[in-house]
Amino acid sequence: MTLPIDQIREEFERRLDGSRRLVLTAETGAGKSTRVPVWLAERFQGLILVIEPRRVACDALAEFLSSQRGERVGGYFGSRVRFSDRSSHDTRVLFCTPGVALRMLAGSAPPGAIIVDEFHERSWQMDLVVAAAASLSRLQGVPLVLTSATIDADSAAATLGASTLHAAGRTFPVDISYDQSSIEPSTHEIGARVGSAVIQSLRDHAGDVLVFLPSLKEIRAAESTLGRCREEVLIVHGSQSPEVMRRVFQSSKRRRVYLCTNVAETSITLPGVRVVIDSGLAKTRLHRAGRA
Repeated sequence: MTLPIDQIREEFERRLDGSRRLVLTAETGAGKSTRVPVWLAERFQGLILVIEPRRVACDALAEFLSSQRGERVGGYFGSRVRFSDRSSHDTRVLFCTPGVALRMLAGSAPPGAIIVDEFHERSWQMDLVVAAAASLSRLQGVPLVLTSATIDADSAAATLGASTLHAAGRTFPVDISYDQSSIEPSTHEIGARVGSAVIQSLRDHAGDVLVFLPSLKEIRAAESTLGRCREEVLIVHGSQSPEVMRRVFQSSKRRRVYLCTNVAETSITLPGVRVVIDSGLAKTRLHRAGRA
């Protein structure tokens, strides 16, 4: 399968050979999270460390890429998040969260290359990973790649002394409509309202339906409302088992409804989706006077 980002591979390798630091921007769905780690593994020795802001993205990407090789997670591709290590001595590409990456960078042998994916989802841990990778003497010379769909690439590159590269993606026409019954986003009876919107969308449109909800509580409420629908309802959340996450990326003869948080806005791409329902709500972490 050819992805839009494949067109820049030669330029990507040339830029990285020149500066060892690169800020890569590419539109959502271009293939940066699945292609770039493989390119680096084929070019550099050692473990390729891919840092994702969310644990569900770590597991999902490791599952998807492992399935492409006909393997289980823990072989060539592995994942490591808090309380879960699905890697081995054979692992060449490891998807991990920022906290895990910080511990690895502090205590183990330098990796072969470091990718900080979805860097626009900034956090103090993500920033500390980048600072460590850019300044620690033991990591000098280790290729560092920052990727994002929306980052200010020139500003980040100037700070890191990196080069920039953009990969064009694919865009499609989108029709937008709004639920006129609500003046503003609210969790009031959100399960019933989302269920009604999903059922109407399944009647009016072809393809799978992707629903954005703020947290697992609202996801469960929507799941309960949709319990009797004929379509396959799948929850995309870090609390789900590896078996459930494998099903997410496997083809199905049934139409699907994906219930998830905003992780699917950037960190993973779900196949077959033709309708997106957004509750307009998301959980965010705010820092005030040093407190989260």
